[in-house]
Amino acid sequence: MYKGWIAISIVVVVAAYCIADFIYKRTTYAHITHISLLQMLFDAGNRGEFNIFQELSFLEKKGGRFLFNVYLPYKDGTTEIDVLLLYSSGVYVFESKNYSGWIFGSADSRMWTQSLPQGKGRSSHKEKFLNPIFQNALHLRQLKTFCESDDLSCYSFVVFSDGCTLKSQIDAVPPVYVCHTGELVDVFIRTHQASTVHLTEERIQTLYDLLYPRSQCTEQEKQMHIDFLNQRHSGHDSK
Repeated sequence: MYKGWIAISIVVVVAAYCIADFIYKRTTYAHITHISLLQMLFDAGNRGEFNIFQELSFLEKKGGRFLFNVYLPYKDGTTEIDVLLLYSSGVYVFESKNYSGWIFGSADSRMWTQSLPQGKGRSSHKEKFLNPIFQNALHLRQLKTFCESDDLSCYSFVVFSDGCTLKSQIDAVPPVYVCHTGELVDVFIRTHQASTVHLTEERIQTLYDLLYPRSQCTEQEKQMHIDFLNQRHSGHDSK
């Protein structure tokens, strides 16, 4: 009887995975990134990007176009945009921070701090990371340069996972927004859903055609990006 329940449980789990995999493969995220369901689930960075897309995927029915992991030229290397949305109200650049613990920082401080509590087999510790507002500001600058469009209406979203706590008053000023994944839809709708149309369907398609190849970099190009970041170990131009 016990073995029978184990067999049934295995069948249920496999069936659930197959259904989830079928649904996932039909998403724009899977189509553009070529990342498998397992790769997405077990990589914090990928999972953070997918969560952002999942929250805002309803915008695709309203003409929105998503791109992921867009590598743009920067100095002697590249800088990477996690999630990019082309929408009638403008271009949205999302920096995904799928972090846990406590987050301390301010809009004008160069470095922020992640504080991780003590856990099983792990002592508490703190880690510094580049201010993601600065990080995304670089992405927007390089995006405008690459598109040769200084007049693009661009918006910066820094999105933290719901598993962390922002312990500081960030005081980001629009067009910069800092929020949790679970707040993303409310923030977007409140601030931009009814915004003036800045991009026509034709302009969105033109930008998409220009940027799409930069989301399809080879593994060698991605490794070169990582090497570039490692060389710039100071962290000023991370990602």
